[in-house]
Amino acid sequence: MIYILLPVFNEEAHIQNLLEKICKTLSGESFEIVVIDDGSTDRTVNIICELNFKEVRVISHNINLSIGAVYQTGILSIIKDAGDDDMLVIMESDLTSLPEMIKPIRQEIFEKNLDIVIASRFSGSGGYKNFPILRTIYSKSVNFLMRILCPIRNVYDYTVFFRGYRISLLKKVFSYFGNSNCLQTRGFASNTELLVKCSLFTDKIGEIPFVYDYVVKQNPSKLRVIKTIIEYFDFLFYMKDIIRKVRFQQKTKEKI
Repeated sequence: MIYILLPVFNEEAHIQNLLEKICKTLSGESFEIVVIDDGSTDRTVNIICELNFKEVRVISHNINLSIGAVYQTGILSIIKDAGDDDMLVIMESDLTSLPEMIKPIRQEIFEKNLDIVIASRFSGSGGYKNFPILRTIYSKSVNFLMRILCPIRNVYDYTVFFRGYRISLLKKVFSYFGNSNCLQTRGFASNTELLVKCSLFTDKIGEIPFVYDYVVKQNPSKLRVIKTIIEYFDFLFYMKDIIRKVRFQQKTKEKI
């Protein structure tokens, strides 16, 4: 079973197009699209309901909370019913995450026995296309910093949203940190937090090339650069301490 986690906020202009593309790509497969509406104030949810796709389920927040809250809501809703051998793919809802890459992500996970597969802009033929220069510098700088301060073997793209996770790994991570405490960051850094925390419990992580074409982005970016930079620095201090504590406990258990 393939679960698609789709965060949405005011995506009325293109949500039908995206859902139709995902459903067409996965036609004949066993899948469910879980849309987490983070307090949209436009017709996004109405449009989804009017489509009446049996494979689509919507969970709505009453107000706009954060991407961290979206992850928390969506992942917990999915893993409580999913089997250990199922997989979850997290995508962006602005058409920058290509539905045709879902199957290659799944293929990498199951054929290479991986727990996480990242659609990476730093792998092979992947890269940035039509990106504003300042956004490119910002993104590459954050990823470079993460590789230095929170190194994960075989991982180069820490901030991209487009990833596949094995459900058994997500269950283990949320069980360890607690359902309400697993994701401490609220903004875009929560995406990186999930990856880093998962990496503490597996080294079976891989990347496949992904070209992020900024020109297809349908809505203005919701990322606030200065606020996000501050959040990433806070996250790094927090995460270094978490990594130290988890590694210490793991070594202690090995000795016992």
